Amino acid sequence: MNRFKDRFVDVLVLIVGVCALMMTVSALTNLTYADLLFSF
Repeated sequence: MNRFKDRFVDVLVLIVGVCALMMTVSALTNLTYADLLFSF
């Protein structure tokens, strides 16, 4: 049971990390798109 809980926490941390990474990438790309629009 304890091993299962540790595995669950690992998966949860992985999901949160992936979500944070995707949000960061989308924020960076949005910033880049905005910079491109303003440059024209």
